[in-house]
Amino acid sequence: MKEIFNNLTPISHLLPPLSQLTVEKIEGGFSNKTFLLKHNKVAKFIIRLPDLDKDCFLINREDERAILPLVTELGLSPPVLLLKEDGYMVSCFVKQTTFAWDIVHTNSDIKRIAEILKSIHRLEKAKKAYTLNVVIKHYIEQIYHHPDVDPLFQKQCDLLDRIAVFLSSKIPENKKCLCHNDLNPQNCLADPSKFWVIDWEYVGLGDPLFDLAVIKSSHNLTREQTVFLLNHYDSSLPVEQTLNTLEYYHALYLIREMTWMLLKYFIANDGSEDILFYYNCSKVLHEKLIFLDVSMCDEFDIFAR
Repeated sequence: MKEIFNNLTPISHLLPPLSQLTVEKIEGGFSNKTFLLKHNKVAKFIIRLPDLDKDCFLINREDERAILPLVTELGLSPPVLLLKEDGYMVSCFVKQTTFAWDIVHTNSDIKRIAEILKSIHRLEKAKKAYTLNVVIKHYIEQIYHHPDVDPLFQKQCDLLDRIAVFLSSKIPENKKCLCHNDLNPQNCLADPSKFWVIDWEYVGLGDPLFDLAVIKSSHNLTREQTVFLLNHYDSSLPVEQTLNTLEYYHALYLIREMTWMLLKYFIANDGSEDILFYYNCSKVLHEKLIFLDVSMCDEFDIFAR
């Protein structure tokens, strides 16, 4: 609690007296500790306390600090009152809520997502590149160097690394732009009147089709809905070729999530939930690789529990 209030000093003139504020922890965040700040029992602000090493997890604080004023001004993200270099952030509370992980979108939702994506991808370029296979390799190297890593995890990571290299080779070069890179349902706040995007920690210069693939995979879009998304995002895209690219990116997205979560397990020592997520993802990845006819899926017995 002391850490929360001490960091509020630069914006104390914007806040009610601290004695009138109450703090409630918001559960569910993967990368940060998040708190709700209330005044007279009314939600007013969201406080984010960074909880992971930015270099270890390739959290892009520099570009996040540069982009947030722009996206808040454009109404893409809730207003931010304070953002420090270490990632401590205070933003205004908004009434909209995140999507559930099992969300089933309407066409109206998908149209709004397409418009949001177009707005993001038209923004100024980020300074740092976000290259998916480089990110995955970095996470794997961090896991390898951890003193407590089990040889089995090393073998699994070696397989994931080889698969990631193969998948990346199947994806055509595309024009780079500013991308969010983590547009999962929990990073979208929406109701019928408003749609916000939050958590810009992995913003970077990347392939816009990866953002589309994250939407397609984490928002549970059907093939028909994915085509609908593509048509409203950019009707000039070759549909079948783009769908094929999204499938490869879907598999790479799963590998990124697995390696990120395994690294978090060793670094943050958060316990069994991280490992459960890791192995559940491995099952989904195995099915995706069978669908893509990737021969290395035959080696997936090392993920058997």
